[in-house]
Amino acid sequence: MTKQDPDGDKFLRDFGKAVRVFRENQGLSQEELAPKCGLHRTYISEIERGQKAVTLRTLRLLAQALQVEPERLIWFSQEIDSIRKKARE
Repeated sequence: MTKQDPDGDKFLRDFGKAVRVFRENQGLSQEELAPKCGLHRTYISEIERGQKAVTLRTLRLLAQALQVEPERLIWFSQEIDSIRKKARE
């Protein structure tokens, strides 16, 4: 995203964090997740760092590989800040 869309940048970062949380909860490395969803490890890394926006197709592939509904990944990415704050309390 760009300076013109700071909320978009935050959404991409938060979505990437959600992917990382679900991946780590499954005990998977990026290298192990990549073949499960047919994506390259570096692409997964870029997603997790919020550097790439995913298509709906990629969202579906990631969700299937992580054994979660696509909408759950999106929901979690929207709630990640409040979840983090609660965990610190």
